[in-house]
Amino acid sequence: MLDGLAYCQILLDRFVPVDFLYLDVNPAFIRLTGLGNVVGKRASEVLPGLQESNPDLIQTCGRVALSGVPERFESYLPALDAWFEVSVFSPQMGFFLAQLDNISGRKKAEQQLARVRGLYEALRQINQTLVRARDEAELFQAICDVTVQHGGADAAWIGLGPAGSRALAPAAATGTPLGRLPEAARFGSWSSVPLTCRGRTVGDLVLMAVAPGVFESKDEGELLEELAADLAFALDSLQTKREKAEMEEAARKSGSLLRTIFEGVSDSFVFTGPDRKIRLVNTAFERLFGYSPNEIIGKSTQFLYADRAAYARDRSLIREAFPESGRQLDVNFRRRDGSTFWAEVSISPIVDPEGRSLGYFGAIHNVSERRRVVADLVASEARYRVLAENTTDVIWTIDGETREFTYISPSVEKQTGYTVAEALAIEPDQRLLPEFSELSEAEFQRRYQAWQDGARVTYLDEFEQARKDGSKFWVEISTRFDLNPLTGRLEIFGVTRDITERKRLWGQLLQAQKLESLGTLSAGIAHDFNNLLSVILSTVYLAELVPSDPQVLTKRFGSIKKAALRGASLVKQLLVIARKSELQLASVDLNAVVQEVIRILVETFPKTIELRQDLGKVGFLLADEAQLHQVVLNLCVNAKDSMPQGGRLCLRTSRVAGSMLRDSEPRATALEYACLEVEDSGMGMDSALLTRIFEPFFTTKDRGKGSGLGLTMAVGILESHHGWIHVESVVGKGTVFRCYLPVPERKLGGRPSSNGTAASAQGAGKTVLLVEDEPDILVALQEVLEKAGYRVLTAEDGGAGWSLFQMNGPDISLVVTSQGLPQVSGTELVLRVRTSRPGIPVVLLCGSSSAEELADFNADPLQVAIHKPFAPEDLLACMSRLLERRPFW
Repeated sequence: MLDGLAYCQILLDRFVPVDFLYLDVNPAFIRLTGLGNVVGKRASEVLPGLQESNPDLIQTCGRVALSGVPERFESYLPALDAWFEVSVFSPQMGFFLAQLDNISGRKKAEQQLARVRGLYEALRQINQTLVRARDEAELFQAICDVTVQHGGADAAWIGLGPAGSRALAPAAATGTPLGRLPEAARFGSWSSVPLTCRGRTVGDLVLMAVAPGVFESKDEGELLEELAADLAFALDSLQTKREKAEMEEAARKSGSLLRTIFEGVSDSFVFTGPDRKIRLVNTAFERLFGYSPNEIIGKSTQFLYADRAAYARDRSLIREAFPESGRQLDVNFRRRDGSTFWAEVSISPIVDPEGRSLGYFGAIHNVSERRRVVADLVASEARYRVLAENTTDVIWTIDGETREFTYISPSVEKQTGYTVAEALAIEPDQRLLPEFSELSEAEFQRRYQAWQDGARVTYLDEFEQARKDGSKFWVEISTRFDLNPLTGRLEIFGVTRDITERKRLWGQLLQAQKLESLGTLSAGIAHDFNNLLSVILSTVYLAELVPSDPQVLTKRFGSIKKAALRGASLVKQLLVIARKSELQLASVDLNAVVQEVIRILVETFPKTIELRQDLGKVGFLLADEAQLHQVVLNLCVNAKDSMPQGGRLCLRTSRVAGSMLRDSEPRATALEYACLEVEDSGMGMDSALLTRIFEPFFTTKDRGKGSGLGLTMAVGILESHHGWIHVESVVGKGTVFRCYLPVPERKLGGRPSSNGTAASAQGAGKTVLLVEDEPDILVALQEVLEKAGYRVLTAEDGGAGWSLFQMNGPDISLVVTSQGLPQVSGTELVLRVRTSRPGIPVVLLCGSSSAEELADFNADPLQVAIHKPFAPEDLLACMSRLLERRPFW
């Protein structure tokens, strides 16, 4: 399920965050929160009382927006009565993007588990109190205190009276007055535990909680039932104690003190001598263990233990306690029939007035059922842990030494299609696409070194991965280096989140900005193309005036060719800038990118702007060429707008050591960086403007002349390449932007062009199939090929071309076809031809396809794609290379 996203601006009062403004939210935000129509409103308007109820939320968002350091936390919003897991990061100073998920269900489960644990702790302490309580008043007050302190109740009240009575006499209370039963208005949850003694109801323990839904789970119900049973036992015991006291008085008169006490209680009692041999047991002991007095008296208490080692331990504990106080132990006993059970044993030493040991008194209470409840609680906790792991994000750990996965959460199967076992068997770097593996390894080494140097940083990266079915998707990976607290070994902790949808939206935004850049240059482009067409038309007119003078015609045709090539170059640059694609990492020459942008700026910028370049030795980068074009173009267009009366624009490149940048930029982990400077002599900016220039949609241009996304997109592109941007400006003197990109530690090289170089090529009578749907181009190319000595078969669509090939296939030596054809496309025609004759060479004439789209096509040594427009001699050279089986690379 898509997480909720909210893009917000932090609002400050004397540099202190006091509120934030919603700028945009996605549909998932509205669905998760139920808040609609929040754009343009303050958080304090949307969530009344937020500042008072949750001030940390505003402070945390403000801290992220001002520092740029992302944070993740959980927050409860009373206005929505819901818990959210929130990840906040800042795309620009003063702004933040909040990604949230509703975790109210998990929180409710955690709170319920906490209540169960607290209730179990309360039950444990109450059971201890049962043994120590001297009378009902002390017992009742202790029960109220413990259930409020540990049992999840906000108030507890005990009233005494017959069953069904509406007028219970108050006996004890905590968190509420002692008078009559409290009114229900204050509390959202109630639970009543009956108090019984000797099987008769004598009153009620009422537990109250302000929050609704408390005491409703099965586990809480079972523990309350256990509490009721223990209270009944305690009341029975207190009653028995009273009876015992009365019987003691009678026993002193009748001489049957011990036997009367023993036989009047429901729990098991045993007396031993100093040698721990049993002297006396009661009837309850006989029922519990199954031994008659004759079978057990005179034997050591070790005879009753299921485990001799436990007996030795308990004997040591008793010896340590004697004679100051008693001991309470959990013991595993064995009955006469061989079955075992757990019991809680209270052992007290018996001494004479001189302090000499007379033996021990033991009270044994069967707690097998209580231990079963504890086991169920442990199982319940394990279930909650599984629920916590069942998230859409994949949580994982990697051993820092072996570089192998040590844990992957089950959500990996939903995200990638791999089971946990399959995912554990895949090496971490093999999960990434090949173009990211090398980058990932280099980054790992740098971050490992930074960790050894003391850096404790959480890294956030974006990569593309492949699922089990081969489909690709984008992920955001959060990683941190740390020592495993159990093993002491280095471990990488990570969380992988699917951000394919986020990347799609980013791509749409990037494409919109590209089109805006082209729109900014449109006037210059139209002016330049009109100049080129004017040159061509004027030259054709002059050539027609002197059709018989070869020298004049050669000169005129040279002018036409020059103008056409100039137009072709301009179209190529526009296609590179405007093409739409995902991040395509490849070896890129930064200087070549700068030079290509300068060529198009020369054609489109006003002549009042002087363009300069100072390019150093930078080398090749691992980057997306089209996106780097966009960064350079955005910065140059921004510089042009700052010089309405003209000025100087200078582009520089250089190489900088990473160690020189780390003091001012913690992200500088690479050994070296390429630096691109774009400096203008324009109006400059003051400090207030500098703090806002990278904000999305912030612009100083007039309405309709800019979206305010140019610099924001430049920052986003640089950060996706692990780079950043710095800016310096002086009002009235100009501005300089410095862009930093990491230089790969392994030397990269560029690839040669696939286009043929001009050369003479003779057809020597070879037959060529030429397929072109544009009649003028078809006639011109046919004449060019025939002049070169080729025999040419022509067709104006793919269907006719395929028919000609079927009829003349054995005689055809090479196929030249346009890509965009009616009926059967050029690509489909090539597939048919190469399937019929795998060894036949092919030239594909393309109009607008990008280099990435034709990468697989050009990988075949018998195929080559040429972009229109092209020089005839380049086509002939390509055909010659193909026919001679000479490679292009």
